[in-house]
This record gives sequence, structure tokens and C-alpha cells, in this order.
Amino acid sequence: EKETGKQEATTLKVGCIGPTTGPYANYGLSVQHGAEVAFAEINAAGGINGKQVEFSMQDSQGDPEAAVSAYGKLLDWGMEVSLGTVLSGEMASVVQASAQDDMFMISGSASADAALEASDNAFRICFYDSYQGIAAGDYVAKNFSGQKVAVFYQSDNDYSVGLYKSFVDQCKKNGVEIVEEAVEAAKENAALNGISNCEFIAGDVLKVIDDMPVKPDCIVLDPPRDGIHPKALPKIINFGVDYILYIACKPKSLARDLPAFMAHGYKPIRMCTVDQFPSTQHFESLCLLRREKA
Repeated sequence: EKETGKQEATTLKVGCIGPTTGPYANYGLSVQHGAEVAFAEINAAGGINGKQVEFSMQDSQGDPEAAVSAYGKLLDWGMEVSLGTVLSGEMASVVQASAQDDMFMISGSASADAALEASDNAFRICFYDSYQGIAAGDYVAKNFSGQKVAVFYQSDNDYSVGLYKSFVDQCKKNGVEIVEEAVEAAKENAALNGISNCEFIAGDVLKVIDDMPVKPDCIVLDPPRDGIHPKALPKIINFGVDYILYIACKPKSLARDLPAFMAHGYKPIRMCTVDQFPSTQHFESLCLLRREKA
């Protein structure tokens, strides 16, 4: 350094990309605030190898193309380490765009299995989608063996679709899917695994529920963060199944929907939480409901 006249940097620039505005802002803001608190504590304790951390959060508005643009802005800023993106769809786009930059990335919430495939320098510290689907499939297979299972999920949400697909592969029970091609893939998976006691139905959940050819023995619910669609809730209850497994990524939605189930004779018998996104306020809540006999 004395020979070249260069001075060693006294700061470490860390960037992150996520929605801080728009419909998914609650995710991005949680990550931003958590990172700011963490880096403030790290800096107060002397920094990282003596370097103070500078943190920049770029808004993606939940759009993968905007996320790539945000990544470019962080590079221009001088980012040295990336916390990746908050959402999986954004992560896949940014990882692909950054593959030639040799940028170290580590995400605390990009859970889609394929989100990191384009780079050997991208990592995550959260559970991945198929892990959750496999765990749910194992639970159903163990506790409801030989029974019919219907799955209701949000077909336009990558997270929900990822869980659905891994659940179908693992458990091979009834699935409700909007995209016809995915249903055909599920049928193929069932055939490859020698599973003959499952049926896959394509269609909008609100319409398919009314046309279900058989009554399920249990139902696995994995709704979006806002909970079960108000019009779907009474239809689900009217099936009168003995068991309902509710998987909630927002506890308030579970708390909101539970009274409706309990008013119709359902009682929570087991509950647990999964800290899927460390260092954020988000966690999964699982609640097993059993219908009490009159």
C-alpha cells in the first residue's frame, strides 16, 4: 500500500433488493429494517474486520425486471456483498444477471428451489419450498394414509405453487390447480410413483369446490398471506371433513379464519410454528383442526 499509495477501504458496502413499496412491501420492509438493526449493532461493536458496514436497500416493487435494474444501481454504488433479493422470482432474475460478476449473494427469504441455480456464488439461509412440501406430504401420509386429500392453493403465487408441487410429488393426494399443464405433470408424477389412489382436478378453486366429485377425508389449506378467500371459506367448511390442516404464512390471517371454523364445530388440536425466514418477523404457522362430533 505504501508503494502504490492506495489506502485500504474503511467501509464494506452491502446491498439488498426487495419490495419496499407496492403489495409486497411488508416483506421488503421487514428485511430492510432487520438488516439496518443488525448492521448498526455490528458497526457499534467494531464492524467487520475493522470495517464499518454501509447498507443500501433498493426497491424492486416486487417486479423481477425492476430487481435487475436495482442490482445495476447497487453495482454503480460500489456494492461488495449482496443480501440478494427478498422474493424468489426476483432472486432468479438477479442471480442470472449477476452470474458473470462474481458477486457473493446470500438471501434470507428467497425460498424457491430454482432461485439460485444460475450462480455458484448465491446462497440462502432459509428453508426451501420443496422442504416444506415434503414435510407436509410426510405428515399427511403418516396420519391420513389411504384417504383422499384436497389441496387449495394460490396458483398465481410462486411460493404457493412451489409448496403445492412438492406436496403433490411427496403425498400424491387430491390437488386443485388452475394451470392445466401442471395438473398433467402431477398425473405423470403419480403414475411414475405407482400411485393410483389420487385424483387431480384443474380449475378455479371457487368453481371446482362446487363440482368436487367426491368428499375429501381431510383438507390441506395453504392460502396466500391474506388468508382464505371469503367466498371459499364457507364452501370448505361445508365439506364437513374430519380434519383440516391450515398452513398460514401470516398468523393474523389464521387468527381471523379460525373463529369461522370453530363456529362450525372445528377445534384446534395441534399447532406449531416454523421460523422459515431467520432475522425477519415472518414465520409459518401450522394448525390441525378436528371436527368435533355432535
